[in-house]
Amino acid sequence: MMKHNKWMVLALLAFALIPFTQGCREDPPAPDPQPGNTVLSYGDSIIYLRSSGSNVISPRPMGKTGTFSAWPEGLKIDGISGAITVNESETGLRYKVMFVPDGTRDTLSTKIVLSGVNYKDHYHIQTVNDSLSRPFYNAYFNQFTLPAGCSFDVTGSARADGLAIDPVTGIINLNQTIRNGFFGHIPARDGDKKTTDIYYRIPDGSSNTINHIEVKLYFYTDMTTVETELTDLLQDRTTMFMRMAQDIFAPVSNMARPAVASRPRPPCVVILGR
Repeated sequence: MMKHNKWMVLALLAFALIPFTQGCREDPPAPDPQPGNTVLSYGDSIIYLRSSGSNVISPRPMGKTGTFSAWPEGLKIDGISGAITVNESETGLRYKVMFVPDGTRDTLSTKIVLSGVNYKDHYHIQTVNDSLSRPFYNAYFNQFTLPAGCSFDVTGSARADGLAIDPVTGIINLNQTIRNGFFGHIPARDGDKKTTDIYYRIPDGSSNTINHIEVKLYFYTDMTTVETELTDLLQDRTTMFMRMAQDIFAPVSNMARPAVASRPRPPCVVILGR
């Protein structure tokens, strides 16, 4: 009789422990509300302007809905479809494209380059013979080698403004630009500033399609007369481009003007008399 009672007690204890053992089990992960493609891609990492056909490119089908965005500013992207309008975007820059599926906090991302040239946001000091602004290609911050056969200022509009630009290399001679009266008078005056457009062709994947960049030039007697806003902007943009070269795509907290720095155009070429 005692043995029978013993087994009944053990059975009751085991039955009582069932809820506790079930409570210790980990819940299975919640299913993806929109299963589908988990890789965001536009096919190629370098995208070129086209002389014919559509200049709109779309990502590979995601199989889910969500929101697209890009950083830095300058990319014309549809927030619903992810379609990029290349000929309405700033070329010569690297962008991070992001996609957040509906119903999740996950972010899928990819990086693309819109092929073209750019000029550095930089101080050029005349008294140390720093008078040349060189274009760099395909967002490589320190890559100044361009494909052979380039043509710059193909419309003649920049030279008509007084910009001394080499038609083959795209190098801007800043001293000659001042002598040409680019700022509207000779010599340049402290605080002068002017924007000009450069249209160019590169024999690459664009098949010599006309590309474009707007460049802004400034003149100051020396650093003491440069506005604080401009010095902050150049510092922040330099930080941004250096971080992008290290594959870091986001503003940093110590930027003085992160929102402005996130708009990397037009490049600011600052000429200092001394």
